[in-house]
Amino acid sequence: QEPDGVIVVPSKIEVTRRYTDMMHERNIPFILLDSYMPDLKPLSFFGQDSFASGYFAARMFMLMAPKEKEIMLMKQMRNGNVASKQQENRETGFRHYMHDHFPSVKIHDVNLSLDDKREKYDVILQDFFDNHPLVHHCITFNSKAHLVGEYLLRSNRRNIQILADRKSGSAGMPRP
Repeated sequence: QEPDGVIVVPSKIEVTRRYTDMMHERNIPFILLDSYMPDLKPLSFFGQDSFASGYFAARMFMLMAPKEKEIMLMKQMRNGNVASKQQENRETGFRHYMHDHFPSVKIHDVNLSLDDKREKYDVILQDFFDNHPLVHHCITFNSKAHLVGEYLLRSNRRNIQILADRKSGSAGMPRP
């Protein structure tokens, strides 16, 4: 088919590039939604600045946790990689803020595979919190903050706060 234009919601740049290269060859204009990938040469982009979102999330996060020495960053992974470009950009912005303003805070990554079941998440989280008793705050850059929150409720751990920074904005989860 010969569309007048295409709206693309990119996933991984390699996959998206194959698709957008075909559109360039056929002179089909396209715009990107949600993830800005300038190398693909879109006509336009609509979405938030994910780097700025992560940077701002770090600033808000540290208002909740200004004296923390260790924090947890929960990531959703697919095949060993962060699940989305937006999540990766938010994390980069977050880490830049932390490096610039709170360089002594240790950031512990907790990687949860998209393909695992709740029982596996529980084992990973149980092990993490048992081995990191100084962690009282965690952040995630995807829509899966509930995985940590549900674990905390089931395990009766009441001293952890979660901040979720997602494309719809930042939202905090108060202590249970």
